[in-house]
Amino acid sequence: MFYNKSYLWKGLPDINMALKRDQISNLNIITNDVHANVEKKDFKSISKSFSGTFVYWELNQDNISCHGINRN
Repeated sequence: MFYNKSYLWKGLPDINMALKRDQISNLNIITNDVHANVEKKDFKSISKSFSGTFVYWELNQDNISCHGINRN
């Protein structure tokens, strides 16, 4: 069955771990009626409901690669 796949429902926790490991920056999530700037721990209600989940992050020179290498 589709829901027995071990990789399901792990996307957002894995993305959050990448933020904590400094592999990404400026993680923002919009879902339902909430906008979350995860890095700043800023969570706000939005006036219009958003159907689905929108995830945004940035990569920059200060982020560490998945191999532990700083790009500077």
